[in-house]
Amino acid sequence: QDIGFVKGNGTTATPQYFSFLDNNFLGNTAYYRLNQSDFNGKTTFSKVVSVQLNDFKETHHKVFPNLVTTDATIEISLSQKSKVHLTLVNAIGQSIDLLTETMERGSHTIALPTATISKGAYFLTMQTNTGTDVVRFVKD
Repeated sequence: QDIGFVKGNGTTATPQYFSFLDNNFLGNTAYYRLNQSDFNGKTTFSKVVSVQLNDFKETHHKVFPNLVTTDATIEISLSQKSKVHLTLVNAIGQSIDLLTETMERGSHTIALPTATISKGAYFLTMQTNTGTDVVRFVKD
């Protein structure tokens, strides 16, 4: 069942970000897949993913782009004023403390220079007064 449409940006060499809000989310779990339609009429379906209502938190962070080639951006959303500790961990468990500071409630954007880190998978851990949140990204 189609629940919405997001217009694409054609062929581009720069990362593109799209979002869609499902206003009819019912129950605790929903299942989604994307259908990408090219200009030539070819369509491609993504894998089905499940989203659970309890996956959403008021305090969270994200790294973009997910596939980092130069520098990345960390976006932090806090539901309350909190002490924030960011740690970068590589695939073999080595960690680098990036930041420890008290931040006000709201959204914050932080540059993450990646020129000195090796290619591979990384986990960015954010510890706050309300808990721990972890996101994964890849340096290429």
